[in-house]
Amino acid sequence: MRRNGADVTSRFKRMTWFVRGLESADSASPLEAMLQKLPGVLTADVAYAAERVVVEYDSQTTNTDAITRAVKELGYELEVPEHGKACSMHAHGGGLGPRLQMPLALGAGALLGIGFALEKLVSAVPENLIIGLYVVALLAAAVFPLKAAIGAIRAGEGDLYLCVGVEVMSAYPLIVGTRMTALFARLAKAKSLGARIAALSSFRPSFLSPRVAIVEGLTDPTTGLMMGRTAELLARDFGLTRRELDAFACESHRRAAAARAS
Repeated sequence: MRRNGADVTSRFKRMTWFVRGLESADSASPLEAMLQKLPGVLTADVAYAAERVVVEYDSQTTNTDAITRAVKELGYELEVPEHGKACSMHAHGGGLGPRLQMPLALGAGALLGIGFALEKLVSAVPENLIIGLYVVALLAAAVFPLKAAIGAIRAGEGDLYLCVGVEVMSAYPLIVGTRMTALFARLAKAKSLGARIAALSSFRPSFLSPRVAIVEGLTDPTTGLMMGRTAELLARDFGLTRRELDAFACESHRRAAAARAS
């Protein structure tokens, strides 16, 4: 029995890597699906927020070099963690994945804010310029659904994808700072041309500095971590598997549906 146990231990391996190139949360699913289809791979779990992949595999069928090559063909790179580095944030002083997603999201929000401000405050600005700002903002926000579809096709998850999206960032009332909000309030209350001019004269370029409401709402004020990264760290610290988390979420939805139906 001891020999059989030793054989099992030596045959079936578990390996953890940092994964480079995950530009959005949508990138994780195609990578995970591709890994699970590889011969010899038993389980694969890709954590976008921690930029980490954990693979359990049969060493008699595959090896780490074959897994690394397959991941590289999909456009990502695997990095063996250094001793004592629990996640890429600790290893590199910051996340590796959201290098492009956050700048594009912030840029899209800034363009929407600028377009809204020009539309409301500066009547001499050509309408086509304002429309152009909105279009560029929406295109920036659409980059990641397209990249996710491309990655899913390359991973063999499907052949045809319909990528659609809804722009909601402008729905956040505090997308602009409090000083810009106060300026809008003064303009709304102004009854005469003189009052409107007086309100506009108080405008300063610094008023356009945005408050990203979605970031403020999803960031824990105590730890400074986003909800996604907090969830990944909790899953790591308490040994929670993807299967357990999915089962918990499914049961939660089932209970909610039963409660609404009762």
